[in-house]
Amino acid sequence: MFAAGFSAGAGMWSTHFIGMLGYDPGIAIAYDLKLTLVSLLVGILGSMAALTLSRWCAIPVVAVGAAVILGMSMTGMHLAGMASIRFAVVQSMNLPLLVTALLVGWSLTAIAFVIFARDTLRYATAVAAMLLTVSIAGVHFIAMGAAELVPNMAAPDTASSLPHFALAAGIAAIMLTIVGFAALALFVDRMRRANHALRESEAAYRLLAENTTDVIIWSDLDRTRRYVSPASMTVLGYRPEDIIGTRPLDFIHPDDVADLEQVLADLVAGRIEGAITTQRHRRRDGSWVWIEACLKVTRLPGSSEPIGYVSSLRDVTDRKAAETALRSSEERLAFALDSGSDGLWDWNIPTGNIWFSDRWQTMLGDDRARSTDICAPCNS
Repeated sequence: MFAAGFSAGAGMWSTHFIGMLGYDPGIAIAYDLKLTLVSLLVGILGSMAALTLSRWCAIPVVAVGAAVILGMSMTGMHLAGMASIRFAVVQSMNLPLLVTALLVGWSLTAIAFVIFARDTLRYATAVAAMLLTVSIAGVHFIAMGAAELVPNMAAPDTASSLPHFALAAGIAAIMLTIVGFAALALFVDRMRRANHALRESEAAYRLLAENTTDVIIWSDLDRTRRYVSPASMTVLGYRPEDIIGTRPLDFIHPDDVADLEQVLADLVAGRIEGAITTQRHRRRDGSWVWIEACLKVTRLPGSSEPIGYVSSLRDVTDRKAAETALRSSEERLAFALDSGSDGLWDWNIPTGNIWFSDRWQTMLGDDRARSTDICAPCNS
């Protein structure tokens, strides 16, 4: 806000005094140093106040208030600048033109603030800046037209006057400062946008990570865990802070360490981009649960260098138990079929595949059992 207020106020002041440097009434002109600095201060402080208020200028009343402040600042800066002039004339002001200058400043500035705040137009910022520029130029030149100069041959007081070269140098320095503030504002705005996007991304990721039933873990390339989602309490019985700073092999069943060690070594070395592994993981109460881990290398945006990896852990104990029970059931069924005296066969009509038990093949003879002719009676 300081940079914006300084740039706006100093810009108005520079517009006025660059115009005055180009003004040649045919007589000697000097400038009072104190009043010149006062005019600069009026422009800067008024601009700061107006721009601070403009944060809420989506409300029309507030926009008008900000415009009034900036319009008065423009006019006050102009009047102080005119009062700083020291030459052989007596100044007076045309009141109707002065009021017109105020109205131009207020109306155009209010419109600019509303357009900028609501951002409903394409290129709203450029349009608002153009209106402010027209407003400043309009106030300056209409107020200049309001100045009535009556010749006075008495010599002006130039004891504390500001030389033209010094004023020009001061204007140049202020304009360079404005350019510097503009570059700084552009940099800060881009950083603000980048930080805002980063915060939104982090918030979305955290919302996902903290509400999923899987445990999300981010680890460095040295395998140290740096982030653990709250689901670790449900799946593993550990609080996130109990796991942060540890390494995955510290919790793995000894029989599964070698396999996971190889996968992690390939991952951090860049030989693989990701992997899915299953191993037994020790819970806080000392029990073992089967965990399926989906591992993926992570990189900074726009870089090919890995910075770590993300692990998504899921409890698959029930699934492993079901797989074991199914495999055991199949083994028992196969053993019963192979040990019985009955011959069995199965025909899948849609595919035409036929299966014969060993006993049935023995009863019918191996060659006959392998022939599809045995199904001819069924087809008839």
